[in-house]
Amino acid sequence: MVIMRVQVALVLCAALIPPGVAKEAALTSIASCVSDARISFGPGDHSAVLDDTDARAVGAAITRLYPVVERDGALPSRVLLWQPRSGELLYVALLANPDRPTEQCFTATFAASKFDATLLLRLKYFFSGADKP
Repeated sequence: MVIMRVQVALVLCAALIPPGVAKEAALTSIASCVSDARISFGPGDHSAVLDDTDARAVGAAITRLYPVVERDGALPSRVLLWQPRSGELLYVALLANPDRPTEQCFTATFAASKFDATLLLRLKYFFSGADKP
């Protein structure tokens, strides 16, 4: 019964989402805000910057699971959902880059599997109408 409800919710959600919301990663890399590290995006990776509503919801979920994020003033201003071609689905917390104000940098990555909304967000951002499972 629970599986049926999830499937119905996914179908209803899919009907409300415009096709082609996300594309393969357009960025080649993004710098860390706190170190010399970079996240490099490869061919076949998928990424999407969440809209403001989804980013606020994910940001709130991050602070519930990891209160240190808010305590240290590292709440993301934007959130990137990233699916490496061969790897775990991640949320990437983004802030304005203090060294390059027109760019974003990342503060942390979070395993997307830990968050309840991930399945719906993955469907929303990574599947067009024809691609939906």
